[in-house]
Amino acid sequence: MKTHSRVRTWLEIREPLERQLEPLGRAAMEAIGLSAGHRVLDVGCGVGGTPLALSRRVGPRGQVIGLDVLPDAIDVLRGDDGNPENVSFICGDAQTYGFAAGSFDAVFSRFGVMFFDDATEAFRNLLKALRPGGRLGFVCWRNLSDNELDELPLRAASPHLPPGLVNSTAASAWFSFFQGGDHSPGSGWRGFFRRRDHLKG
Repeated sequence: MKTHSRVRTWLEIREPLERQLEPLGRAAMEAIGLSAGHRVLDVGCGVGGTPLALSRRVGPRGQVIGLDVLPDAIDVLRGDDGNPENVSFICGDAQTYGFAAGSFDAVFSRFGVMFFDDATEAFRNLLKALRPGGRLGFVCWRNLSDNELDELPLRAASPHLPPGLVNSTAASAWFSFFQGGDHSPGSGWRGFFRRRDHLKG
């Protein structure tokens, strides 16, 4: 049985990708103020190191649930013998998964929320999964023009790429998450805080 192409790519560049993204995820984890004993949902965990990083923050009395829509990604993580007892994984869509109401102290995501088919519905579902006073922390790409690591190679190669590819990439969900407006009114959240700082690692 073949592994999903996205998961294969992640596995090929797993270590350098983790070095690049870890500081960004760490900043979001610090912002939501996790404590020992907290129960955390990691949305779109992929094959990254965020479940383990979260487990260290909540300690053995806490619990981390990694969620991803790709079964192959979950299979990779479940097959890792280094998983502590307080980490488990489920395969599902954050927009429709039947979480128990108020079952998490925090919801975290490192570059997972941009893939929601309907962001308002997904955030509404995640809000139901949080206990009263629970916190949401996520990292997502800004506009393509703000991401030199992606934009510069794409622009340099554009003369050799199909017409319109750069513009269609810039308008894709990955790089235009907030261009459709604030998702908080329809989802029940009081508002999203957009951090404008450039995080350097």
